[in-house]
Amino acid sequence: MNHYKYQALNEQDIPVLGIIRAKNKHDAEDRLKKMHLNPHRLELKPTFFAMLNASISLGGISAWEKSSLYQKLGTMLQAGVPLLRALDIISQIPNPRVRGIILSIRDEVSKGRVMSDAAAKHPAMFNQIDISMIKAGEATGNLDKILFRLAEAKEKESGLRKKLQSAMVYPILVVTVIVGVIAVMIKTVVPVISDLYAGANANLPAATKFMINASRFLEQNIIWIILVFSILLFLFIVFTKKTTVGALLWGLIKLRMPIFGSIHQNIALTDISSCLSLLITSGVPIVKAVRMTSSVADSRIYRGSLEQVANELERGIPISSSLEEFPKLFPSIMVNMISAGEESGTTDKMLVSLSHFYETEADTKIKSLSAASSRSLLFCSG
Repeated sequence: MNHYKYQALNEQDIPVLGIIRAKNKHDAEDRLKKMHLNPHRLELKPTFFAMLNASISLGGISAWEKSSLYQKLGTMLQAGVPLLRALDIISQIPNPRVRGIILSIRDEVSKGRVMSDAAAKHPAMFNQIDISMIKAGEATGNLDKILFRLAEAKEKESGLRKKLQSAMVYPILVVTVIVGVIAVMIKTVVPVISDLYAGANANLPAATKFMINASRFLEQNIIWIILVFSILLFLFIVFTKKTTVGALLWGLIKLRMPIFGSIHQNIALTDISSCLSLLITSGVPIVKAVRMTSSVADSRIYRGSLEQVANELERGIPISSSLEEFPKLFPSIMVNMISAGEESGTTDKMLVSLSHFYETEADTKIKSLSAASSRSLLFCSG
């Protein structure tokens, strides 16, 4: 049973606030009407575990969860299960946040609304591309096929990011081990050496003096160092997340980072190619497709460049010509393949090929990074 917060009017038209237990939103409305209350606002009250889950979620609902839902819903629709019944079935999932969204969509659909309109009310789960694709599936009667394609795209997106996160574990672990070893030496070994030399009144080399002074400084100011570092880290995160300049700077840093920069670029190009191909093959006009892809791009750098491409498309300039203006963001192979697609009328197929190409590139680089990091960790531990 779920808890719903409600605002309602009683028989004397007096506002009433409260919480009611019910299986779903529709059941809550029925229960309130039996209590002679006319609800005009009803929302799911999150449980402690739902709030905890939301608090540790960094990007809202994961791509893997979306992929799983699209796959299940598409399978049931393909098997002939009515949409309302299919939504009821897939709502029986552990994640309370996703369950609440699915139940809300189910209630909207039961009132005669189409799924795309109901999904548009939940931007945390459905972005503009998802909604346009679902709308295209509803219009053509191919909603099951559209859902399968969305599931494949989300699975690809989730897989690449998980691989990158796994590959980054090793470098972080190596750095942590190195920092830990240095900290132990400064805390235990250096003071002993300092006392030995102090007793001998020896003239110490510059490097040894530096280590001894660094050890004393860290020992005396460790709390302040940790505090200042934490504050600077917090300010950096706020700056990159909440300001346009910060987001652009962080996007640039990610693309210019040694090793990781090319991986981030390949993942971004995979997402862009995949999104554009999905939208174009679903019948979305090219200008709208580019704008929608820009709105969901992770990197603010790519977002701005795609917005400019969309503006130039409106003036009749081909995509390939616009992309040539950003050689550091869009490699020549991508520009040339899109140009060939525009000439032959197969832009969507070229984009699919590009998506597979950059996915393979990213996967290969991530595997190489994992192997190199593993050897580094073995070397440090040995």
